[in-house]
Amino acid sequence: DISDPRTPRYLSSWQAPVSAPDPDTGIYPDSRGAHHFTFHGDHLFVGTEYEGFIGKILVILDISDPLNPREAGRWWLPGQKSPEEDAQRDWTQRELFSRPVLRLDDGSWSRHVGMHYVTLHEDIAYLAYHQSGLIVLDVSDVSAPRMLAWEDYLTPGREPSNPNIAACESAAGGRPAACGNTHTAKRIPGREILIVEDEYFTCPFGHVRIFDVSNGSQPELLSHFLREETLACDKSSPMRPADAVRFPMRGPSAHIGNALNPDIYLTAWYGLGLQAIDLSDPRNPRSAGFYQYRISDELSEAGPRFAGTDSYDVIIGPDGHLYLADGHGGLRVLRFTGDQPTSR
Repeated sequence: DISDPRTPRYLSSWQAPVSAPDPDTGIYPDSRGAHHFTFHGDHLFVGTEYEGFIGKILVILDISDPLNPREAGRWWLPGQKSPEEDAQRDWTQRELFSRPVLRLDDGSWSRHVGMHYVTLHEDIAYLAYHQSGLIVLDVSDVSAPRMLAWEDYLTPGREPSNPNIAACESAAGGRPAACGNTHTAKRIPGREILIVEDEYFTCPFGHVRIFDVSNGSQPELLSHFLREETLACDKSSPMRPADAVRFPMRGPSAHIGNALNPDIYLTAWYGLGLQAIDLSDPRNPRSAGFYQYRISDELSEAGPRFAGTDSYDVIIGPDGHLYLADGHGGLRVLRFTGDQPTSR
């Protein structure tokens, strides 16, 4: 309860079911918990590990009584439920997502599948599903979410317009591959445009996709937005500090942001700081400005673990102030001063 923000008051908790611990290690196999979550009316949508499933799934909680949250619904990608759906699973689950999606000798795909981040527009939920791409659900009945669309752009060969194909296949030793990890899908207020960001920490780094979602069952990929550093896989890249062993650098991957207005989307881009994307023509997005900084400018022996930027998120606050969080370098308060389009 934050009715008095100076003294937040604990109300309740909800715990996802977890499997019994491994008798030899004591480790609970599916208890790494929740990550991102979104409030929508009297419900909370969250991605979490859950007993009987491989990778995170979507859980919908009824929080109309915040003292007694209860599970109202669940959704998962077919194949996640184990052992019931083992026969239909066409992938081998791996621990890390920042590796190329590849075909294994047994015919399955090697990938990390899991519900990561969900946003909502009315009764439509947009799920960023790690290495399975964008999933669109009808959640008008929260007890029985219904899939409307699945843009599985992270299966090799599914997205021929992807600008990182050559760099990804090079990183995979010349094999057919797809590189990326769907992190966030956010609707632009007042428009039927969806920004989908990939978080991927090895080259080619994560970038932004722009979709037209006017037809809910058939999202249309309009364009890609990336910076030249996204595909700069040479170890001599300017993103690599001279002392990379002692002070490694966060890669230039897209991450998460928010719309400043219907035409400008601001996003924290890890090693590239804050980036502003002009969406006035969503088929031809362009840079509308950026804010970059280096933590290493103030490094000491007791300095942060990363030598460069670790921009994590940007929140748009009152009076247009931008609050940019850095994973290792604190909080910066900014104001966007770029030329804003006047078409809307």
